Formats: sequence, C-alpha cells, structure tokens
Amino acid sequence: MADSLNTEMILKAANMIEGHLIDYFKEINRAYDKAEKELAINISLKFAPHRDGIQIATQINFVTDRVKDGIAVVIDPKQMQLFSNGKTVKMDENTTIRKIK
Repeated sequence: MADSLNTEMILKAANMIEGHLIDYFKEINRAYDKAEKELAINISLKFAPHRDGIQIATQINFVTDRVKDGIAVVIDPKQMQLFSNGKTVKMDENTTIRKIK
C-alpha cells in the first residue's frame, strides 16, 4: 500500500465511530431497554487505498426489535380435507392468505 495511516486518520475514524453512537443514541437506548439479556452493537472500521488517499469507512449494526415466534402442528394426512375449507384473508395490499376455520 502506498500511503501509511497516521494519527489524524485514526482520530478521524474514532470521531466517525463516536458519531454513529451519538446519532443512534435514542435507538440504542430503546434497544437496550428491550434486550432480554444484552445488547450487541457491531461497529466496523475499514481503511482502504483510494486514488485520492485513504478511504475510511465505518458502520454500526444492532437489532432494535426482536421477533421470536413459532408454530408446531401434527396433521393426519387422512384428514387433510378438514383444512381445505378456509377463508381468504387479505393481510395487506400485496398479501392474501387462506385462514383455516
């Protein structure tokens, strides 16, 4: 690599990461309050050569809501006709499902 990192670049990267944490403080706080055990925040930092110098890229990644759901059924194949008389339910403008009685 042609150019080397310097102190100013490291300080700029730290400032960018700090900016993510400040910008997303409310969302982070809400996610922390909702977290079951802990809140994991992934922050990435990349340095890459660029035609104009060195590119510094940062990202923040965390989950604000967790959806956990499950369904389990046992169906006798001989009784499948019981499930054929459902109603059609419109979930939204793009989704239609059949609802079992």
